[in-house]
Amino acid sequence: MLAENLQHWAEKERMTGEQIGLQKGKKEMVMSLIALESMPDEQIAKVSGFSLKEIATLRKTGAH
Repeated sequence: MLAENLQHWAEKERMTGEQIGLQKGKKEMVMSLIALESMPDEQIAKVSGFSLKEIATLRKTGAH
């Protein structure tokens, strides 16, 4: 039972880490697209899954 619980916990932590990594990668992609200044925010939203509000916030903060 303890080993099973530890295995479940480890899997949950791994999945959480993957999600954090994917989100960070998507944010970096959006920042790169913003930096290119050749794609409208609507297209960036469509390809990234970010909302227009999230993209506007990233554009304002310039968080590279």
